[in-house]
Amino acid sequence: MLEGGMKAVFNNFFSFKNIPDIQFDDCSYYQTTIKDVLAFTLAHCAFCEGGEIFGGFLCSIYSGTKYNDIDILFKDIKQVSSFTGKLCNIMENMLGLSFEEYDIKEKAKTYSKSFNIKATIEGVSVNLEVDTVNMAQISSDPGRSVYHPVTWGRTLKYGKNGLSFRVVNAPRNNPKKPTLKYVENMLSEQKDVLNKHYTYYPRNEADEKKYLAYKDCKLSNLKKEGYEILSV
Repeated sequence: MLEGGMKAVFNNFFSFKNIPDIQFDDCSYYQTTIKDVLAFTLAHCAFCEGGEIFGGFLCSIYSGTKYNDIDILFKDIKQVSSFTGKLCNIMENMLGLSFEEYDIKEKAKTYSKSFNIKATIEGVSVNLEVDTVNMAQISSDPGRSVYHPVTWGRTLKYGKNGLSFRVVNAPRNNPKKPTLKYVENMLSEQKDVLNKHYTYYPRNEADEKKYLAYKDCKLSNLKKEGYEILSV
């Protein structure tokens, strides 16, 4: 549903009930499918606004792991506002939902404009968190931010021009960098690769503690999601 555009999304949407529903641990096949329909509809609408998907949702496409939210990156705050201002139109005009079949609530987050969407599509109810950010809010340059991606999978982004690395800064001392295909293949095996690409800028003790806590938290969450983290 990523590379096939809305045609692939609609094909999945119109055919999902041809297969009997199956209950998984905490959701059913129907719920998983409808959540995908909602998420990929939002993704393709974001592409039309110049947006790109990244983070756990993008990695889940290649790894087959579960996701709870979709992260969307825009160039500037105007694009964020344009996209988020059209969420109701997307629900009603793209997915054909009535006013009573969906709800959108904004969530308070420091680094993103976030929403929780509840929707009932073809009688199936799902929840999806949508996090929208602009480039200035989510700098991945180790020279400017403590909170940069800790694995190569989390540096990926996907937009209208396809897959690329979100981190584009040149390394200082370490020339080793995986190819996009290598990272994609690792994700397909539910593996991710520790990002040791940068010589980080000198940090004070407080920043170093923040980074280590952030890194430990992110790696712990990845392992809980079923990823094996490689250090190569």
